[in-house]
Amino acid sequence: MITDFLLIQKMKQGDDEAFDLFVRKYYDDILKYCAYHCYNSGYAEDLVQETFVSFFAKLSDYHFRGKTQNYLYTIAGNLCKNYYRNLLQVERLLNTLKIGFFKVVKCDKKQENVGNSYFIPALFIYHTP
Repeated sequence: MITDFLLIQKMKQGDDEAFDLFVRKYYDDILKYCAYHCYNSGYAEDLVQETFVSFFAKLSDYHFRGKTQNYLYTIAGNLCKNYYRNLLQVERLLNTLKIGFFKVVKCDKKQENVGNSYFIPALFIYHTP
């Protein structure tokens, strides 16, 4: 099996097979990690994809210093924290507006800057007390 160091060197050279092998090597472990922390399989898969996209975006700056898997876990952990931070922002907003009869069932992770405030796209359902 090819080492992470060689995989990363090949990915930096643009080898598509190396990218594919890298994702297949770590996808399941990162998915389990995100699913454990997120409790939502749909969001967990999104977070895994964002983890790899983030890693590949910074690949040219990445210097191999040990286990690449630990670096991927760090990225995934930060994305999970951001996911919950966004959910808390929506909950606080609803509490501030005294909208207690809506329940958040989906919250996108991306924030959109609207003027001086942030808008977090979310799907709400009516919740009868």
